[in-house]
Amino acid sequence: MILKWALVYRVCVCVCVCRYLQDVFDVPLVVQMTDDEKFLWKDLTVEDAHRLARENAKDIIACGFDVQKTFIFSDMEYMR
Repeated sequence: MILKWALVYRVCVCVCVCRYLQDVFDVPLVVQMTDDEKFLWKDLTVEDAHRLARENAKDIIACGFDVQKTFIFSDMEYMR
C-alpha cells in the first residue's frame, strides 16, 4: 500500500486498523475530514483546506475500504 507523504504515519496506522476492523466485522465506516479546523487553526485559505482534505480522502480511499460501506465527508461541505 503506497500512500502520499501528506498522510502521516500515525494516521496511516489508524486507517489500516479501521480497514482491518471493517473487513473482519463487515461494518460501515464514517470518516470525517476536518477541513474546517485546518482553515481556522492552520492559517490556510478555504480552498487550500478543501484541497488538502480531498488529497487526504484520496489517500484513505486508496487503502481499499469497501466502497459500499464507507462514507467520507468534509466538514465544510457537509454543513452547507
